[in-house]
Amino acid sequence: MMRRTGVQQVKQGSTVLASYTYDADGARVKAVIGSSTTVYVGSLYEQTTTGSSTTITKYYQAGGQRIALRVNGVVRWLTRSSGQHGADVRCGWQKG
Repeated sequence: MMRRTGVQQVKQGSTVLASYTYDADGARVKAVIGSSTTVYVGSLYEQTTTGSSTTITKYYQAGGQRIALRVNGVVRWLTRSSGQHGADVRCGWQKG
């Protein structure tokens, strides 16, 4: 797999539709799509700004698995269990 570094652009003709910035390790650190800019800090934090609105998303992990995320203060818990018919995904929301 090719490691991306620097700035990569998605174009339609000469129009830039999206721009992605990667660090020296190939991790995405910034995305600009239209009027939205998202900054990534590792795999656990994102801040997206569109105009004067900002959305902050934090991801929580345990045992190498993503177990929850918090978007602007609202927590969404993700749990997985294997039932008789395969994987069963459950989610819930909690304010605070």
